[in-house]
Amino acid sequence: MKICLNRFLAVFLLGCILSLRLSGTVLYVSPGGNDETGERGNPERPFRTIQKAFDLSESGDQVLLSSGEYLVTPEVVPWYDPLPEYMAPIQLVGKSHLTLEGESGAIIVHKGAGDVFTLKDCTNIVVQGIRFQGDKPSVPTGEREDGKISPLLFSTIHFRGDCDRIKITDCVFDKFGNHAISHLWSPKATKNVEIYNCTFTDGGAVNVHNLVIDGAAVSGIGSDWKVHHNVITECQRGLEIECISKTLKKNILLSENTLTNMYDYGIMLFANCSEKPSLTYQDITISSNILQDVHYGILITGGDKLRVISNKVDHSEEVGIGIMSSFDELSNLEVFGNRVSNCNQRGIQVVEQTYDLSNAHIHDNYVEVTGNSGILVSGDNIMVEKNECRNCGWTSLYGGIEVNFGTRIMVCENNLYNRNYSFMKYGIIIRERAQGVKLFRNRIVDPVIDLIYDLGEETDYGFLLGFQSSEQGKIPSINKIYSVGLSKYKQKLYISEDMQNWTLFQEGESDEWGEVCFEFFCPLHRQMFFRAEQYPSN
Repeated sequence: MKICLNRFLAVFLLGCILSLRLSGTVLYVSPGGNDETGERGNPERPFRTIQKAFDLSESGDQVLLSSGEYLVTPEVVPWYDPLPEYMAPIQLVGKSHLTLEGESGAIIVHKGAGDVFTLKDCTNIVVQGIRFQGDKPSVPTGEREDGKISPLLFSTIHFRGDCDRIKITDCVFDKFGNHAISHLWSPKATKNVEIYNCTFTDGGAVNVHNLVIDGAAVSGIGSDWKVHHNVITECQRGLEIECISKTLKKNILLSENTLTNMYDYGIMLFANCSEKPSLTYQDITISSNILQDVHYGILITGGDKLRVISNKVDHSEEVGIGIMSSFDELSNLEVFGNRVSNCNQRGIQVVEQTYDLSNAHIHDNYVEVTGNSGILVSGDNIMVEKNECRNCGWTSLYGGIEVNFGTRIMVCENNLYNRNYSFMKYGIIIRERAQGVKLFRNRIVDPVIDLIYDLGEETDYGFLLGFQSSEQGKIPSINKIYSVGLSKYKQKLYISEDMQNWTLFQEGESDEWGEVCFEFFCPLHRQMFFRAEQYPSN
């Protein structure tokens, strides 16, 4: 019994010792401190510089900044310089289980261009409660050995090497000049980063030569990053996922951030990798973000298993949400529950460009007041359903939903209408290169010209089309359906109010291009359903 008790006491004491060791020591830093006389764990003898405290820190320690200003001179690091020791004035190299925390009023002041705080090959690092105050410097240029001039991009917090499990919270980044937080240079190997409850203001630079414009609050985002609940205002760019290598980036979450007055892109995924096509992004979720007054809301240019859900974009000079296979292939997309309004171009576009785009589900989105069509799609195997588009297409002859080209595209149960203003010229537009589009139970109210303008091939009107008369009591004009089938085939249009009892409404013969136009008058305050069928001419 005594032996067992002694063993228990030994294990207990060992656990206490390990617990104390893991809890670490507080290293105090103060503007009035002294690096020569500073002592670990002694608040009466604080260090003067953050770097001195870092140099003396051990695993489990906390570096605590007291209120006040800590002036540092940023370091411009050319991206083509191979020297790893050539880094920012504050640096952590190969450290783990360390916390840098600022008391209320702790400010790191950095004037001029360059990196401020570098983490290289670090794990389990926490940075919290610190204000980083810059003076919004321009990006300088440098001459490489081959004589070419390159911009010397920089970041306030700069990840290098293989960092893992980094947390940055409750910090402020003001006038950061280029990037605020970034793994700037490839290979972008930093993973498991969480950035939340931070504020980014008045950042970015506009003088970058070959990138035209640059400067994001958070960039270089890699695998297993979570960027959420941050506020970004008056910046060039917001959140940027990009790479210049074919390394797969996956499991990224950008959620519940608020971005206002963005001069360029709000949230972007640039799949600008060197070998094409190459799967470089997978399992990316962009959800519940608010973007207000942006040049371009959300841009995605490639990837697999992407989800853009429940975001709100209001007042975009260009597109609200743009998903395009311009830099890489796109597949398995879900665009769901977004609210997009007041866009000078389109509200939502999911379009195939240089590379293939396949398997997209665009549903339950609300789009209103756009210059071009509310929703534009092209590609293969796309479902567009249960969306609502109001007052879209005010700049020209556009409509609620536009199918540009592709195959196996279904447009069903969408609600397309004008209200108070006659913006929407067409309900649904199907362009020439769209083949076999299926239309099913869409509801279209009072477009200015036609309910449907169809120039596609073999559009399937066998599915139901539902049209409603004006809710404002306006007398609707004659509406038209352009149906394209086989040349010289007879087409019949049936009408129903309950989708059970069908009556032949009109009959026409396709012309030499396979087109027939049906005209009808929709009675006031009534819902009607139409179905088109095709028969060989006798």
